[in-house]
Amino acid sequence: MIHNRTQKVRFVVAFLSLTALVISLFAREKASAQFPEPFEIDAKTGISYGFGYDTNRKSFFKKCVDYSDAQPKVKSGQPLTKSKFELVTSTSEITEKMGLSVEASFSALTPAGKISASNKTELARGAKTSKYNLSLLAYSYAYKIPEFINIDSISLKPEYKQLLDQGKKNEFKATCGDTFVLGIRKGREFYGTVYVDEQSMENWSDFQNLTKVKWDASSYDVEVGVDFTTAMKRAFRSSSIKVDARSNVEGVENPSNLEQLVKIHRDFNKYPGGDGDIKFYLISYQALNDVQVEDPLDINRIEVLQGYLVTALWDLKALQEDAQFILEHRDMFAMGSKKEKQTERYNYVKQLQKRWKDEFWSLQTETKKCMEVFSSKCEQLANKYENRNLELLLERELLPARYSSNCYKEEWLKGDDLLKELFQTERLELGRHDMDDSEMDGNPVRVSSYLYLRPDGKELKGRYEVNLEEWHTNNKGQRKDCKNCRTRFRKITRDTVIHKLDQMGSDLTECLYDGIGIQGPIHREQKVLAPTPQNPFNLKTVPLPDVAGMTDAISNKHPPHDTVVVLNSGAKGMLKSSRCVLDTKGGEDNKLYCERPDTTNAKLALLNALDMEADKWTTPRTVTVNLKSKAAANLKVRNQKLLNLKQERSVKLKSFPAPMQKKIKTNITKSRQLMLKPVTPIKSIKK
Repeated sequence: MIHNRTQKVRFVVAFLSLTALVISLFAREKASAQFPEPFEIDAKTGISYGFGYDTNRKSFFKKCVDYSDAQPKVKSGQPLTKSKFELVTSTSEITEKMGLSVEASFSALTPAGKISASNKTELARGAKTSKYNLSLLAYSYAYKIPEFINIDSISLKPEYKQLLDQGKKNEFKATCGDTFVLGIRKGREFYGTVYVDEQSMENWSDFQNLTKVKWDASSYDVEVGVDFTTAMKRAFRSSSIKVDARSNVEGVENPSNLEQLVKIHRDFNKYPGGDGDIKFYLISYQALNDVQVEDPLDINRIEVLQGYLVTALWDLKALQEDAQFILEHRDMFAMGSKKEKQTERYNYVKQLQKRWKDEFWSLQTETKKCMEVFSSKCEQLANKYENRNLELLLERELLPARYSSNCYKEEWLKGDDLLKELFQTERLELGRHDMDDSEMDGNPVRVSSYLYLRPDGKELKGRYEVNLEEWHTNNKGQRKDCKNCRTRFRKITRDTVIHKLDQMGSDLTECLYDGIGIQGPIHREQKVLAPTPQNPFNLKTVPLPDVAGMTDAISNKHPPHDTVVVLNSGAKGMLKSSRCVLDTKGGEDNKLYCERPDTTNAKLALLNALDMEADKWTTPRTVTVNLKSKAAANLKVRNQKLLNLKQERSVKLKSFPAPMQKKIKTNITKSRQLMLKPVTPIKSIKK
């Protein structure tokens, strides 16, 4: 029984060993078919051709190679020139467009990161980028074609070659690193950032009016012109516009205001000064003839994976800034027209901010580990965020829409202008009577007038109604209802447009009239007979149309003939009085008329159309995004542009001249064949 069990164990061990051998041979064969591309890193002062670099420890070392300066450098790649002003919504866009390495980008993100105060990394650190603070990136660069040492002229220095011949590979790596600087790209560059630190609904609306920019969640990768910066200067206080910049050209000072930054950006190519080092291109020592060292890590691929994590961190930080901006400027966002809905939406923004904050701190902790040791767990996390990065910025669509129009500022409807539209002439002729006879008989006259307003889309229409009614009273002052004492004249003007939102500029393009269009409308009601079996004299109250103004007054007995009588008793709202001729000489009063009444101004009652949409919103149970939305399409276009930019700046092995390309591949293949241990494309990075 024990013997059979032993045989089974030996069989399993043999099978596993064979499997491991096959996997090892496959990995070795796969690795030998791949060649490391030149790896791009940020240039550093005091470093030049031939210096060593350790991809594990991210450190430079002394020169361990000799090369001939007599041989001309090999040019590979393309020159790059560009000058733009662009709106950005996350610092991840800034670091990508500046060409920062993932390590430098993470250093800018981490407060404890040790970076120089004069480089682009510090610029990224200071950029307070958000969807809502009008973050701009200004850049102008002219990069030359990268130049490489001819591989035929390079060899290891004897003392370091001896280390390898003695099998002291670890000592060699500790002294020389696992790669060296093969190429350098030189050039001139200027990068500047702008953002607005303080905003109000008033100056934001002014800015919108000046630029005609429609700002929504789908806006990404927007190029702007100088007129955009001019509008910023006009709309916002200069002290609220924060600028910062970095350049490698001597004499280019850090601008202190937006005007200086625009001038430097415009005139950058006129500044004197030579070209500085922009990027270093590293290659494995295996590219040299007869050098047996281990492959460096697949650093290009690892940096791509680490980049997914760092990009997500920048985007999560931007989302937190977005939420904070909304919480501090709630009057600039559509959260609904009712207080209950506004509170519900406000609380949801706070929930989203907490969610993004928690995810940020958790991811930052893991990313810090992955920048030091890139494990299989890190690769799984990076693969997750490769897809998550698109979803992250799409979560902006969960935030309330930002107003473009300042619908809730104080706007006035002028009574005099209104009446000019309603009264085409100075007098409103009342015409023939419409009840009883045409003679007032010297009795008191009840004068009631009403100003009606009615919104019709972007227009406000109005009409004026006036009623003159014979008001015969008995000795007790009560109205006496009798034959031939109920004369009435009535006149209603036709509906006339008295106000247009579209005529007030784009400042109010999102606005609609609320209610009858003014604040403080007059609510009216009357009692009518509504008999029931139990009570045949039952009265009920019914509402009457709201009015913007009204008067209701009774004149004295025997009002003067052919004289305008001003009555202001019972005046409410926009109407301060009525001005009418109440009696004329002769047997008929069919020539009565009213003049324009005295009026007062009223505040317009406006509602933002976005708030009407927000009223339909309900708190979602889960956080979901629409991958088919306009914002998603724009983000994909933006991401593709960033990828194209990165590929445009990179240098591939296949771009080298054929003899140099062949020599590198031959040397690497030979070195790998002589190595005893199989090579893994990705393994842990340990400092």
